[in-house]
Amino acid sequence: MYVLIYTNAEGHPCYVQGTLAEINAHVHQAWISGEINADDWEFSGPFEFLCIEDGKLTPVNSWEMTNIPQFWVN
Repeated sequence: MYVLIYTNAEGHPCYVQGTLAEINAHVHQAWISGEINADDWEFSGPFEFLCIEDGKLTPVNSWEMTNIPQFWVN
């Protein structure tokens, strides 16, 4: 399981929790609907990508984000 903490287009903190597929689907929809500011997202990366290990949130050490955006864990 993963957690993506991000800032939406209005500057409010948001999060989504789930599998990579669930998070990618949410981010894709938020991108299309304008909930995420595409320019801010691409250039300043207002997000934190975490995984849940042993019941604790842990930063993902090796990941990539494509410009769609979609996340991949290496």
